[in-house]
Amino acid sequence: MSLLVHEMLTMNVVKYANNPVLNDQNRTMTHGEFDQRTNQLANMLIDMGVRKGDRVGILMDTSVMAAVVVFGVMKSGGIYVPINTQSPENVMKNILEDTGVRLIVIDDRYIEKLQSYMGRIPIVVNHAKQIIGEESHYIGLKSMDSYETSAIQNAPEIISKDIVCIIYTSGTAGKPKGVMCRHENITPFMQYVIANFQHNEFSKSMSRSPLSFDPYLTEIVPSLMTGGQVYFYSITTLTSFLKTLQREKIKDFNCPPSLINLLLANSEQLRQYDLSNVEDIYIGFEYCPIKIVKGLQLLFPGARVIHSYGTTETYACSTFFVIESYEESWKGIPIGDPIKGTQLLVIDEEGRTVQPGGIGEMVIRGSTLSSGYWNNTEDTNRSFRIHPHFPDSGEIVYYTGDLFTCDEKSNLFFVGRKDEQVKIQGYRVELLEIQNIIQDLDVVFECCVIALKLDGEDRLISFLVTENGNKDLQLIKSHCVQKLEPWKIPKEHEFLDVFPQNINKKVDKRKLYEMYISQQEV
Repeated sequence: MSLLVHEMLTMNVVKYANNPVLNDQNRTMTHGEFDQRTNQLANMLIDMGVRKGDRVGILMDTSVMAAVVVFGVMKSGGIYVPINTQSPENVMKNILEDTGVRLIVIDDRYIEKLQSYMGRIPIVVNHAKQIIGEESHYIGLKSMDSYETSAIQNAPEIISKDIVCIIYTSGTAGKPKGVMCRHENITPFMQYVIANFQHNEFSKSMSRSPLSFDPYLTEIVPSLMTGGQVYFYSITTLTSFLKTLQREKIKDFNCPPSLINLLLANSEQLRQYDLSNVEDIYIGFEYCPIKIVKGLQLLFPGARVIHSYGTTETYACSTFFVIESYEESWKGIPIGDPIKGTQLLVIDEEGRTVQPGGIGEMVIRGSTLSSGYWNNTEDTNRSFRIHPHFPDSGEIVYYTGDLFTCDEKSNLFFVGRKDEQVKIQGYRVELLEIQNIIQDLDVVFECCVIALKLDGEDRLISFLVTENGNKDLQLIKSHCVQKLEPWKIPKEHEFLDVFPQNINKKVDKRKLYEMYISQQEV
């Protein structure tokens, strides 16, 4: 039977009661104190009318108190709905309306964004500068101090099939969808990480993910299970990031391509710090070219770089691959083997298993599959379907929309998104293939290729971030002519200083489209 996520906190609370477990710029909290504070909040929420299955909206920056709120909601039997603090107000309100939240917990700096909810539903405010009690429209989070610490009064019965949270996707492939994650989806992943990556009471992890990003819990729970420590950190400057790695002797952190490129561009600055305590660096939240991963390994020669693949719908990561060496034939980095209890299928449009060299859609089965999308039967039925090879079993599997290929050694490589596979002059084109080839040039740090139809013509446009702002267009064009078939060569190349990012820190392709279209109109 699967553990409940919050039981991973309570199961070792006596053993690690005095161990510091959570740290931010303002405070440190021990394992025992964290357990007590989450009990207090759960009791407060229940007293305010939160019942099992009620949704609780959370609009907070990553912090120790935000973690107290997340686990307090879990213990109360509620479902937490994290809202990215960088989202536009209309997106925030759509999420709150879609989930029908029972109450909202919010950092005081964001109160103005939700003024329309004042007086409509209870609002609990975390005050950064001053602590106040009850007001006409909200109460202070400090009010939980008066509640019981040792046990939860009128605690509901919670089972592993109950929903922990509803995490909304960034909407890069359409309208944002609320993924329903159950306890039994999340805990197998945590147990796998503990068993396979030597996490223990001496481990110090950096958590950089916002609450609305599914890796958020993965950066916290392993320390709750083993007595390790978590340092919440949002990058303000590269210098403060490096100082934190050195001062706190951080063992592991996640590193998206944007951070890798920042580190590579400032390699001389890294040499001023002792970063020898870094043992594990996790990549794979977004596609990473081999070139920049090799550069990351040179910056951290004593660390393992661990590549992962996963989706919110299958909770965080479904695979891991420790990068120890490279093979000449690789066109990317393999995603590795699935975690225990998960199986990967790569199938063609007829549902047949793809053979080496072929391309097909990734389909995932196992215990980590979510319940589908909140209040969205149409998209749920489109993505969560009957197992293609055993239709009589009634088993539901997840069709990711991600395209993969495999080699003769069964290594799996990401090719692109199914909805980003385009036809140019009648030929099927994978945009990621073109990006990879352009990124092979030493002067190119990062590349993103988009396809659009303008004036009745299909166009491929490449956007480039280059070394020292190099804008040698002839070099780029010549490379494309040598390496790409004519129909795969981008019509135009646009140079940028930095790529626009969406709220999940991925390349915002919609903004690239808008930038290009506005240029054409001018």
